[in-house]
Amino acid sequence: RHIKPGSMLRHVAGLKASLQSSAISFRRSGTLETVCLRFMSSKPPTAIVMMNMGGPSSLEEVEPFLTRLFTDHQIMQMPFQQTLGSMIAKRRSPKIVAQYAEIGGRSPIAQWTEIQ
Repeated sequence: RHIKPGSMLRHVAGLKASLQSSAISFRRSGTLETVCLRFMSSKPPTAIVMMNMGGPSSLEEVEPFLTRLFTDHQIMQMPFQQTLGSMIAKRRSPKIVAQYAEIGGRSPIAQWTEIQ
């Protein structure tokens, strides 16, 4: 399900307000509810950041895409990265090509980005 920018923050704020309201109404009934209320009010908000790294737009682009992914020092770091990254990409490509073939022969990321 696609969530529009900002809607997650509104959802989380609404959920927090609802939980605080419920906790306040139960506050009189016992220690557990009071502990829950204290926990909710002392815990800082949590955010989730999602990043789109792209994807191949055709089956022919799978191996070059994986090679760029596994050899990019800003994404991951490993010993002998250029050599090892290329070997990993070459070995994984047939399996990944088959998986992309099952979902239409390309990554759906570009299509969903355009829709947004």
